[in-house]
Amino acid sequence: CLTLHFTDNSTGVSGATIEYLWNFGDGIGSATTQNADYTYADEGDFLVTFTITIDGVPWSVSKTVYAKKLIADFTFERNCLNVTFTNTSIWIDSLSQAVWDFGDFNPPLVINSAFSDPIVHPYLVDGDYTVSLTITSDIFGCDSEPVIMEVSIHQPEVFFIFEPTGNCGEFQFTDQTQVVSGSLSYYWDFDDGGTSTDQNPLYTFTNPGDHEVTLIVTHESGCQSSYMEVVSFYKPVANFSSEAACLGSQTCFFDETVPGSVPIE
Repeated sequence: CLTLHFTDNSTGVSGATIEYLWNFGDGIGSATTQNADYTYADEGDFLVTFTITIDGVPWSVSKTVYAKKLIADFTFERNCLNVTFTNTSIWIDSLSQAVWDFGDFNPPLVINSAFSDPIVHPYLVDGDYTVSLTITSDIFGCDSEPVIMEVSIHQPEVFFIFEPTGNCGEFQFTDQTQVVSGSLSYYWDFDDGGTSTDQNPLYTFTNPGDHEVTLIVTHESGCQSSYMEVVSFYKPVANFSSEAACLGSQTCFFDETVPGSVPIE
């Protein structure tokens, strides 16, 4: 609203010669037309003087006008598909409107007063959305430039693989999660009290058995997915028996080791 329109509402004006002069009160601008448009360089209060000179006799009137700059702005906080938008625009009058376009092909949402509580907008599917906010002022008769932000919401497809390292009870876990875009955070639960937030942790189990290892992956938008695999780790119990032996004769020895759930090499 730095551009204002000025209209001559004078009455009873008649004469052989009529001249007009606008002084826009900023020390810079003036105009000699009956009606005028003027753009101020900065916002502020300005004393505008309009002078009509009829047959050499000047008649003047002065009024204070308000040139204000509407600046749209907002923040957002994602909770997966539910996104909270907060209007942080500056210089908003009580009669202004906030026009939201959430980028999901729904009609724009118009809030009659831009001084509004945060808006929670539910998206139906994940994706990348272009969100814009424009402020319109009925008092000043103008719109702000739209502010545009990209909102990314993506559900990760979680998967991992693992393999023993050769050290007793030690496994290397490798994340193979897929996501369209955005950063991810990781939480591993190894089912024995141990956890990790590394993407690809190296972990040693203390107690033999079947462990339900779960990986929970959280996208920066707050969307979470998980994947579980059973990791089996058993310590063999070594034992053997033999036949009665006679000095100088061949004796047979029998392996009686309990291997657990995996073959013994």
